[in-house]
Amino acid sequence: MRFASSAVVFMAVASTVTAFQQTAFEPSRISIVVQQSTSATEAEEKRATKKEERLRMMKSDRFHRRGFKEVREGVESNMEDQFQSPIVNSLRTSNFVMDRDGVKVYLAK
Repeated sequence: MRFASSAVVFMAVASTVTAFQQTAFEPSRISIVVQQSTSATEAEEKRATKKEERLRMMKSDRFHRRGFKEVREGVESNMEDQFQSPIVNSLRTSNFVMDRDGVKVYLAK
């Protein structure tokens, strides 16, 4: 069975081909243009607001810049009592090396 070439062309044109058409399930392509809206002046303004915020916090009565001098000595002695252990003291006296049961432990200086 032979078809005329015009009949084949007519069949190809007349039939609906949906292979290359966009479907409802396929997302459409959207071109996105990226624009940069920040400039040097906006960056300077942002830094100025950070500086103002820092100054505002430093002026607060809850900000202690130099620490608590009146309680410093008591706190330091309390911390020394709590964090001094005989193991660490023995390591310090033996040049930061402990040898027990054939295992050597080196304390970082």
